[in-house]
Amino acid sequence: MLTLIKLVDEALGQAGLDSSYRAKGRNWLNIALDRLANRYNYRFYRTSVDVPFVALQKDYNLPADFKRVDTVFYIDANGSQGSQISIREPYEAEPYQQDTAFGIPNIGWIDDQADKIKFSSAPAAVTGEKYRLHYFSDSPSYDTTGSDDSTIPAFDDQWLLMEEIKALAYEWQDDERYPMKKQEAAQANQEFQRNMYQSDAFSRIPLNNELFRSTVRRRRR
Repeated sequence: MLTLIKLVDEALGQAGLDSSYRAKGRNWLNIALDRLANRYNYRFYRTSVDVPFVALQKDYNLPADFKRVDTVFYIDANGSQGSQISIREPYEAEPYQQDTAFGIPNIGWIDDQADKIKFSSAPAAVTGEKYRLHYFSDSPSYDTTGSDDSTIPAFDDQWLLMEEIKALAYEWQDDERYPMKKQEAAQANQEFQRNMYQSDAFSRIPLNNELFRSTVRRRRR
């Protein structure tokens, strides 16, 4: 796996830019990571945290790196995972916002403006119960001055990252190749997703492995 600066230098070189553009290249890497994280639920940014319930409390702060929710579960006093707490859209949760019911909640929602997760009810008393929040965290943001250059970027498909950086470089240069690179990056993203999710149950080789693909590329007319 390439370090951050080697990946950036390779992408810049392929886009016809030299090392004087490294700061821009590092910034383009951050933009590419954020775009890829937003484009679909990137599984390596999925994490979880157990938060103790507090008696009579319905609202809880979200983790500092929270980006979007996946699932929430009730954890009993023995640490065993129980039933899932249904996460609703905020407009669906309006009937519960003024609810004064007590007990372990079965419905929750995310208040993005307040950076909180809110529940339909609050336990009257607690003896160690928690909720387990599975969520997708923010993509990492690397320093553009070079202090993170020896780091390996937190994304598996480095070729896809390079394609995204090159597309941004061409866009910045107002290069006529930008639409083509944007299309190639989108295609690379589709192939990466197929690699993630489509595999033969009887084989460890992804169905879209290069062994199954033609090596002939058509020329653009």
